[in-house]
Amino acid sequence: MTKQRILIISQPYPPDPAATGKYMEDVALALAAQGHKVEVFASRERLDKPSETYKSSIEGGVRIRRFRFSSFGKNSLPIRILGAISFALQSMIVGVTRRRIDCVFVSTAPPTGAAVACILAGIYRARMTYWVHDVNPDQAVALELLPSNHLLVKTGRVISRWVLGRADRIIVLDDAMLERIVANGAKPSSTRVLPPWPHDDLLSPIPRSRDTFRSKLNCQESFLVMYSGNLGISHSLDTLSKAAKLLRTHPEIKFAIIGQGAGMELVRAQILEENLTNVTLLPYQPAEKLAESLSAADLHVVVTHDELVGILHPCKAYSALAVERPILSIGPLHSPISSLVNEHCLGWSVTTGDSQALQLAILEAAAESDEKRSSRTSTQRHLKHPLLNKPALCGTLCQEIIGTQEGDNCIDSNLNLPPMSNKQGIIGK
Repeated sequence: MTKQRILIISQPYPPDPAATGKYMEDVALALAAQGHKVEVFASRERLDKPSETYKSSIEGGVRIRRFRFSSFGKNSLPIRILGAISFALQSMIVGVTRRRIDCVFVSTAPPTGAAVACILAGIYRARMTYWVHDVNPDQAVALELLPSNHLLVKTGRVISRWVLGRADRIIVLDDAMLERIVANGAKPSSTRVLPPWPHDDLLSPIPRSRDTFRSKLNCQESFLVMYSGNLGISHSLDTLSKAAKLLRTHPEIKFAIIGQGAGMELVRAQILEENLTNVTLLPYQPAEKLAESLSAADLHVVVTHDELVGILHPCKAYSALAVERPILSIGPLHSPISSLVNEHCLGWSVTTGDSQALQLAILEAAAESDEKRSSRTSTQRHLKHPLLNKPALCGTLCQEIIGTQEGDNCIDSNLNLPPMSNKQGIIGK
């Protein structure tokens, strides 16, 4: 295999806690381990907390070049756009100074990065692979941040169609996202569905007997329902908050919400207004504590905004899979995560707004027998090994980036796994 010079453009990159950054690091390290020369362009500032900064470095054979003024926080859309543009311009200026680039790999963080990747790929006659984690400007319109006739939306759609038409390979996370990007201008022959992978190397399950995180929450004997991840405007926890209110009379059930983002203050206000003493709020946990915090949960909540099916794919579901905990999916029952949960009996799913159904699901989960829990754990392990695991999925993505993957047919986001015979777990219509 010919060793190639690969440029990766990713605004977030570890130690930034953003999930996209961690996935990009996995790919970068895997490519470097194969002997390729890998350079990453990333933000110097943490995306959601720009006062926290990181230095350029070489990690695992990957050269990480960090640019100043690449993030000004996530408090408003104009501020986010300003950081994205600044990062893109710096990536372009530094990118054109390279002697040779064989492959350019980019995700949707920031959305402006893909256009830079296309231009650099054209200059160097390099292969360009585009990993779509969210679809913009569709997301901004769906969340009513911008009207569909706004100049930024119209401009964004023109640029997006140009990028989708120029990319050599486009990787999306689920079938609904595939349909959307094809409708937006991608060629079906250039696309592939590849789900995210559980971070088994970092998130191995920790047995209850060795779990100290639960004692910190004072819930050693409680049934702990956890939401852990970004709390942006696309992650409404209103249904979960209402269910927590209904379950205040069940002292054996507690809730933990861990994360950071624009939606955190709204959640905090709801907790204070409703006096939800059964809910604990915590900031992002350090990477070295993540396995412990995620393993502390008895049930993991994953939220899919109704209007964002095909636009976003909640990767936190795969963290729950990694620590072998059941999933409670809130969102449309046809969403990819709810479909995965229901088809393979990985937990429960309820529709957005149905807090009573959510209450029943939590009570059912808390009362579940050890036999059923053990059966679900076996199913999760079957999904991870050998089908839905990091070596296989990350390895396939690396092959797509360097152009050694044969075949142009899309693969199913559930990897064509056989359906389970028992599809219980759907609660609410």
